[in-house]
Formats: sequence, structure tokens, C-alpha cells
Amino acid sequence: MFSTIKNYLANQARKPTGWFGRLMAPLVFNHENKHMEDFGLDLMDPTGDENILEIGFGQGRLLSRLLPQITSGKVHGIDISGQMVQVTANRNGGWIADGKLELKQASIADIPYTDNHFDKVFTCNTIYFWPNPKENIREVRRVLHPNGEFYCTFRDRNLMESKGSAVTENREVFQNLYRKDQVAALFEEKEFNEPELHSQSKGGETYHVMLGTA
Repeated sequence: MFSTIKNYLANQARKPTGWFGRLMAPLVFNHENKHMEDFGLDLMDPTGDENILEIGFGQGRLLSRLLPQITSGKVHGIDISGQMVQVTANRNGGWIADGKLELKQASIADIPYTDNHFDKVFTCNTIYFWPNPKENIREVRRVLHPNGEFYCTFRDRNLMESKGSAVTENREVFQNLYRKDQVAALFEEKEFNEPELHSQSKGGETYHVMLGTA
């Protein structure tokens, strides 16, 4: 029984659905992600006129903090969960109507935008679930402008494994648990120039943002 519950939670972390996605995901995953999202947003330091994409926006917490900082630019989001797209769209209808926000159901494996489309791309706690990291990071690289920036926020392998069997017994869901140096190597292999590691400790954890410049 406990194994089934852990598997259910692992799959919800990857792709929230059903009543859990509507009601519980904000309480669980927003709490898990908030410090990491805030750290990443501070690093991004939006100028207001940029075209920015978030991959895996979930309940849209980061989007809601980013949007007031955008003046002449635009914010985009993709998520593999159709339910998260609908929930976040309902909460941000005004921004969508004003043309400041666009949401799509899509995967990092096939980002539905043209080459060189974005100034910045952000993602938080999704790298564990990418279906093919080497190809997926190449896809991110494709949609970035020359000198565009990719902010990938993550917990390293040791910290993820310390969270217990919900992670370690569900490696078919948490497919990619990386050390910091492995994430840096992945960025470099896919032509991000001299990736920079930024780390912060808060809430008893240390987490990281790998910043790659196209």
C-alpha cells in the first residue's frame, strides 16, 4: 500500500492530474519549490522587455511573480499537464487577455516555438523528469536567442536521494538525478558557454541554479 502511495506521489510530482492536481499540488509542490523559484527569479533579474519562457510552470506561482515585472515583453509557459494549463489560465485570465501571457500544453521534448524565440528560459525541479536530457537541453538551446540564458533550478543527487523511497523506489519517474558537475557537463556538451553554478541554502536545504548562456 505504501509503495502504491509513493508511486502515486512521484507521478503527481512529474505531471499533476485529478483532484490532487487541483487541490493538493499547490500546497505540496509550491512549498517545495518556492525558495528555489524565488532564487531563480532574482538571478534572472527581468528587464521588462524580454520574451521569457517557463518550462513546467505547474500552478503558476513563478509566473504570477514574474508577470508584474514585464512591461513591453511577454511571458510564455509550457507544461505537460493539461490540467495545470487550465488551472493557471483560469487564474491569469487578465494577463492572457492583455497579451502578456501565453500558456501551452507541451513538453520540453518538443517546445512549440520557433528558433531563437526567447531571451530567457527558466525551469524549476523538472530536470529529474526529462525524457532525454541531452536532446531536451538541445531543444532549449534551439529556442533561445544568441546570448540568451537558460536557468535550470535543481536539487543535486545526494539531496534528492535523501528524501527517501518516494524518490529512490520510483526511478522510472525520477529518471535523472545528477550531481552539480554532471549538470554543468550536460550544459557544456550542448553548447552553453561556460555554465555558471549558483547555490543557496534555505529551509535546511542547499539547491542550485545552473545558468547557461547560448
